[in-house]
Amino acid sequence: MATKNTTKKTASKSAPIKRKRTRIPADKKTSAKKTSTHEDKKLLPGVNIQGSLSLDPELLKEIGAEGLQAELVKVTPEMAENVLKYQNKRNRPLSTSHVKKLVREQYKGNWIFNADPVRFMDDANQNLMDGQHRLAKIIETGVPEVLLVVWGIPADAIDTIDNVGKNRTGGDVFFLHKKTDKYWNEQAAALRLLLAYEYGNPCRTQNFSFSNMDLNREYSKYPGLAESANFVVGMPQTLGAHSIRTVAHYIMARQDKEKADEFFTKIKTKIGFEEENDHALLTLNKLEAYHSQMAKTGKTLNFVILAYYLTGWNAMMEDRKITTRSFKSPMTNDRFPYAEHDWKDAQERLKSSQIYLTDLMMKVSPEARVAVNDVRGTVAKINFLESCYEREQELSDEDA
Repeated sequence: MATKNTTKKTASKSAPIKRKRTRIPADKKTSAKKTSTHEDKKLLPGVNIQGSLSLDPELLKEIGAEGLQAELVKVTPEMAENVLKYQNKRNRPLSTSHVKKLVREQYKGNWIFNADPVRFMDDANQNLMDGQHRLAKIIETGVPEVLLVVWGIPADAIDTIDNVGKNRTGGDVFFLHKKTDKYWNEQAAALRLLLAYEYGNPCRTQNFSFSNMDLNREYSKYPGLAESANFVVGMPQTLGAHSIRTVAHYIMARQDKEKADEFFTKIKTKIGFEEENDHALLTLNKLEAYHSQMAKTGKTLNFVILAYYLTGWNAMMEDRKITTRSFKSPMTNDRFPYAEHDWKDAQERLKSSQIYLTDLMMKVSPEARVAVNDVRGTVAKINFLESCYEREQELSDEDA
């Protein structure tokens, strides 16, 4: 990336952008300051008492990275293009789907600085080691971004990148933010499925990308989820995973909690059935039959299990007789057995949501993405982008 000089120069697109190979000495004056309010054992080597990064030459020598340098850089799309063109010769293949995922996170407002560095090797070309997808995101969005950039990392360290780290799960986020006392992972998984249901996409949850930040933000909107997670404890896996049972119970309890508890208690205990055509009994039989069928393939579909729960529930609430043949595997969202009013609510909710806004941002031209920044409010932005998309489609058809 561009080197700081006293004379302003424009980076050439025909040559690699490299960092000047100079060692950054330790700030001895700053690092020597100590106060009684901090204990040495609480400080990491290389971090001084004020919390700023100090690249100690002795420590750099110890790890075999004497040329290591670090700096905050405002990376422009042009700079990112140069790096990917000239300094990305020793990296893994770029994943366009992952780039789109990062773009969606930025459009949803989930992209914030977290000091995760863009890394460059210490080889002759100073090749990029880590960060190509973030740079590609900058190119895709056209929005400059401040990044922590580190140069001079030993080239053989590339095999350790993304190799032994453990990704944070939605459950980890719930635990860290003290969202709930227990069943963090189960509730996080349940919320992902519930959000897909809430936004009219239960059959294609893989098309709806809900990040950990989305889950953290949305959890407070569903205060009964923890209670449902507790209620369905102790049921066997033949009746669906804990997260699926949680979603099913929550949707039912939102409509009638007393009847939802009774419905699930019958399925859980296998007692209390009033007749052979009891809706809870038929639901139980269908769930167990589906589990036996899928055990042969080793794969179950979460939305199918949820659909079976809601098929029995809806029939009971409508006082409608059903048979085992009434339980269908919905392959499209509009055929999913939504609880009363939920399908209509889902369509209205989606049309005014950040999720729909993000989808539109991915479809329109870069010019429209920039112009929408001047529009205030999610609904207004959606209306603006819809009109842009329709116009762009008309122009595309005329050109064809």
